Amino acid sequence: MLSLEHTVPDLRRELSDIARRQMPFALAQAINRVGAAVKRAADRLLVRKLDRPTPFTRRAFRLSKARKSRPVATVFAMDRQAAYLATLEEGGTRQPARRALLVPVGQRVNRYGNLPRGSVGRAVADPRVFTGVPRGKGANAAGIYRRTGRGGRGRLKLLVAFEGVARYRPQLGFVHQSRRVAVRLLPAAVAGALDAALRSRR
Repeated sequence: MLSLEHTVPDLRRELSDIARRQMPFALAQAINRVGAAVKRAADRLLVRKLDRPTPFTRRAFRLSKARKSRPVATVFAMDRQAAYLATLEEGGTRQPARRALLVPVGQRVNRYGNLPRGSVGRAVADPRVFTGVPRGKGANAAGIYRRTGRGGRGRLKLLVAFEGVARYRPQLGFVHQSRRVAVRLLPAAVAGALDAALRSRR
């Protein structure tokens, strides 16, 4: 989450009554223009940094606009997306919501690299498929396997691996990029707001 705000000390005293009334509105507009630019940059960042992000992930960021009474705009991720994007931003580990994370290995994925809905259920309905740990292997080999060969007596093919935890390195850089965009655009936007307020006294 990044918040943008700006204060204009002393300058208000130099403005006319009309200009002072217009200044909060002009300033809020300037901050909102910068906030919109930060959000657009954040949206592009997801596409650039993540491998085929889903439409749901690409809709993560929102802009809470500044108002005359509160010259603060906030760019933030919605709660559901923020739950996993925060790990990609800061790094760390993610625990599965259920027993394990399902990692496709020999199972077909959709265009976003994820298991299609219902694909695991369809796979385990195959009598050649079983869930668990193959004989002679440790607990780390847990997953969904298909028996290959005639009569299902050949080798085992791992379809989906079960992972107890997923580890991520920092890879988004949302905060760094957003600050850079804001620092570059905010001075000119505020200067334009001041100019508009000053012109009102002519």
